[in-house]
Order: sequence, then structure tokens, then C-alpha cells
Amino acid sequence: MPEVWLIDLPGQRVLVFRSPTPPDYRELREHRPPDQLSALAFPDLILPVAELLGLGT
Repeated sequence: MPEVWLIDLPGQRVLVFRSPTPPDYRELREHRPPDQLSALAFPDLILPVAELLGLGT
């Protein structure tokens, strides 16, 4: 299942779009620190949102 992550540095959030359908995605989730994320393709790899935003942990 394809997904796209959009890292919004000014907004300090990560938007995760999943389940693409024309013309958009069926699923949108917003994540902020202290949330953690994992990609569908790599479910065992857990990434802290704070680190993706360059804020540290």
C-alpha cells in the first residue's frame, strides 16, 4: 500500500497520506511530537516525529 509523508517544518508536524485514490488519498493523519511513526513498508522501524523535524528527542 503506497504512502507519502510530508514533513511540515514550520508547522512542526508530519502529514501521512495513505490509500491513494483519484484525485487524492482516502487517509490523512497528522503527527506531532511526541508521536512516533513507522512506514507500512518497514513496520519494525519506529521513528520519533521530533527527530524527523530536527528537534531531537
